[in-house]
Amino acid sequence: MANETITADVVRARAALAGITLDEDKIDDLAFSMEQALAPLRALDLRAIKLVEPAVTFRAAWSE
Repeated sequence: MANETITADVVRARAALAGITLDEDKIDDLAFSMEQALAPLRALDLRAIKLVEPAVTFRAAWSE
């Protein structure tokens, strides 16, 4: 599923899995919009991003 192109069929399948109904007339527009929104993220070279260690942690306990 890595870099899967968002097509009308993909939108229909994801909507069905989520249990939502979409207007069939808008599915092509929605697929196009989603593909355009993901384009900048897909263009990133994730290997070039410096990882920061240690990772941020979260403690759910109340402080006393």
